[in-house]
Amino acid sequence: MYVRDLEGNEYPIQVTYTVDSELNGNITLSCRILPTKVNKLFINDITEMWEIVDHDDEEYKIIYAKKQGEGNTLSVQIKAIPLFYDVLSVKRIEDEYNGSMTASAFFDLVFDDIDYNYVLVDSFNAQSWQGLGGGATKMEVFQDGLNRYGCEFRRSGNTIYLESQVGRDTSFMYRYKLNASNISQENDASAYYTYAKGYGDYAEEDGWQSANLIREYTSPLADILGPREAPPIKDGRITSQETMDERLETLVNESLKISVTTDIHDLREQGYPLAQPMNGDRVFLIDERIDFDEEVRIVRIQIQKDWQGKVRDLKVDLGTPGIVQRYQSNLRSATEQINAIMEGRTKIPFSVLDEAVAQATKSIKNAETELQFPDSGGILAVDKNDPNKMVALTSGGLGVSNDGGNTFPNAITGDGIVADYITAGTLSGITIISDSGNGDRVLIEDGRVHTYEDGVLGVLISNHQAHFYDSGTDDPNPNPGSLIGGLGVSWKQNNPGDRLFTVTSFSDGFTIDAGDPDTRVASPVLELDFNANVSRFFLDIDMEQWNITNVNSIDIKRMRFDIERAWEFVQYNSGSDTKLGLKSMVGSKTFTISDVDDYSIFEVNVGSGGSNGSARVYGDFEVTGAKNAVVPTDSYGDRLMYSEESTKSYFKTYIKETLPKGQHTIDIDPMFLETINGFYVLPFVRNGVEVRILQENTDNFVVEVMDDRDADVIFSVLGLRKGFENDYMEERPPKQGNKIA
Repeated sequence: MYVRDLEGNEYPIQVTYTVDSELNGNITLSCRILPTKVNKLFINDITEMWEIVDHDDEEYKIIYAKKQGEGNTLSVQIKAIPLFYDVLSVKRIEDEYNGSMTASAFFDLVFDDIDYNYVLVDSFNAQSWQGLGGGATKMEVFQDGLNRYGCEFRRSGNTIYLESQVGRDTSFMYRYKLNASNISQENDASAYYTYAKGYGDYAEEDGWQSANLIREYTSPLADILGPREAPPIKDGRITSQETMDERLETLVNESLKISVTTDIHDLREQGYPLAQPMNGDRVFLIDERIDFDEEVRIVRIQIQKDWQGKVRDLKVDLGTPGIVQRYQSNLRSATEQINAIMEGRTKIPFSVLDEAVAQATKSIKNAETELQFPDSGGILAVDKNDPNKMVALTSGGLGVSNDGGNTFPNAITGDGIVADYITAGTLSGITIISDSGNGDRVLIEDGRVHTYEDGVLGVLISNHQAHFYDSGTDDPNPNPGSLIGGLGVSWKQNNPGDRLFTVTSFSDGFTIDAGDPDTRVASPVLELDFNANVSRFFLDIDMEQWNITNVNSIDIKRMRFDIERAWEFVQYNSGSDTKLGLKSMVGSKTFTISDVDDYSIFEVNVGSGGSNGSARVYGDFEVTGAKNAVVPTDSYGDRLMYSEESTKSYFKTYIKETLPKGQHTIDIDPMFLETINGFYVLPFVRNGVEVRILQENTDNFVVEVMDDRDADVIFSVLGLRKGFENDYMEERPPKQGNKIA
């Protein structure tokens, strides 16, 4: 975990922090930075707009920083939001958009010109917009889109996934006294309904009274609670019976708001890595005390972690948002809608106009003809049911519009019909030509596809074959338009003597095979391998002759030459998949020994000029002789220095201190602590003062200086290397190695 300043400098940070994330809502990171030895490097300078990166590599932008005195030092309280939220909050959509918009077009607008992309996992119905954008931030527009299209989002890296419902259908169970505590349930029936009615499919100027679609929904609970009528749904844009039924059922069934809050006991340390909650998850919650045994959905998570990334506290909200939070949200929504109308960003709905004004407007509309004659000329026809759809007839052609007349692409002009506006049907018995006007064109006729470059035939695709022709662009120009290659399938009865020919593509390359078309059996004649982005030919050594053979028939050994390697020798054991690879890479001056999966085992870099060479071993490194370092001296030339050996695998660090009389807590470098498992301390006092080790903690130790004099002491901290704690003088082969034939 680290922070990054405005110049890009990064500093490690020791802090306990809390991340509060809501489903489809806010995400904040908050913490209090204390003046530890690690934090003192930056604590005086940290401020707003710095970035903090947590243990999951999630980047946050600090938007609030409060500095407060702590004795002779200070602490800093900060709040931060994900970088994605910050980017959307500072980018604005200046243009205003009105009319129907698909989900894809809407989110294209939101994600344009930012370093994030999106994926529509599910399909969503188009929505009609008024005053979209108009200087609003992309965050405001993004949130409106989530609400209007009814989608939820989750983020992975720089990709936003938009789904009808995020989260997992899990088998997780949270139970009181097992892995959950402090379970509380809120029920809000202040707006609980058992019946709803909906009106749809009508023109706005006609009002909902002329609706062509009228649907009702009654909850089964109406037999018990009686009819409790919800406000009717009045939306002329709804023309589908299925959509209206779904809206009514959701309005009634979700009117009873239930929220459950609980503390979750994190079980990662006990070996249960799967039972970790995520927003949107469907989980089971059981508390016999309040007779609660239901599948619920996680809508909010508050997780607290220490500086090592270990979970210290975990709280989740289940069901719907809490009552207080929900009412605050509704109030904010109402305020925003009123402000939008007052600022002119949203039109006042027809249904709220004064009755006289509405009646006068309706009369004028009814008197108008469906054909209009604008001052600019031409004839304009407007769809009565959807005014966004228009047809314009001018002397330049016939144009169509589906955005309320903002744009009028021509569908028919004096040059012909524009194929972009043919929306359905089948074109039969025609020839299709796509021509750039510069001699480059595609011709489709008689079941064949022809491509031309500068008027010269380049590719012809027909039944069972593809022919490639000389384009005449090379120098010298042999014969423009002549056949230079092709791929095809031939039948022996039509072409005696032809061979069966196939090209087979795989995830890591392809093979070219030839064989007898009668038996339909083909054998590989060439294989290309694209592993590691390298194209390779396989040449096998067989009886001192070079042959191109099937990889599966390799028995003993093979020499491989690559366009990106100098040479490579591979030794196979017959009947098994073990091998030893010796490689020399072009330009790298590196000699490599690899295993069967092409992972390096041993690398030697020869360096240059007889110096700067190096060797690297991947895995254990064992020697039967001494491990020495050659060290130059001024008076005695190069001399050998010998390494310190031990019966176990220890790491060691030294801490030098000058300490007065009394007790002292000595911190250990956290980076060193992550390499060992446990430690003990040996003091080396250089001036005879008595120093005692009182206690060894997780990340520090406590000492006491007994004399009145200051102690000049060096502490040697030893710890067992993590992952090798149980190694102890293991048995190894004799000093002389195995003889190699």
